[in-house]
Amino acid sequence: MAAVAQPRLRAWLGALSDHDLVMAIDASDEIAYSQPGLHMSAELIGAATARSRLIVEFMRGCAAVLPDGVMRLLAGRRRCGTAALPRRCSCSTSVIG
Repeated sequence: MAAVAQPRLRAWLGALSDHDLVMAIDASDEIAYSQPGLHMSAELIGAATARSRLIVEFMRGCAAVLPDGVMRLLAGRRRCGTAALPRRCSCSTSVIG
């Protein structure tokens, strides 16, 4: 399954190659795919990956407030944690600093 999904994710998210780091998180809150930008060091990727857990908690509705240094890029209310979409979220964030 992963062998099929990885090329598809790479193709779909390839347009975001100018971003520092793009991650796809699966239903069990694990990183299913990550795509570092051209100028990301291993140290920065590690730090961003560690902070991603806090962002996922917000997106899943487990935290009411965005972590420090993170801002929402899309307007509107979160659609997470509802009966209809218990594990799917539509939220785009940017980590500052």
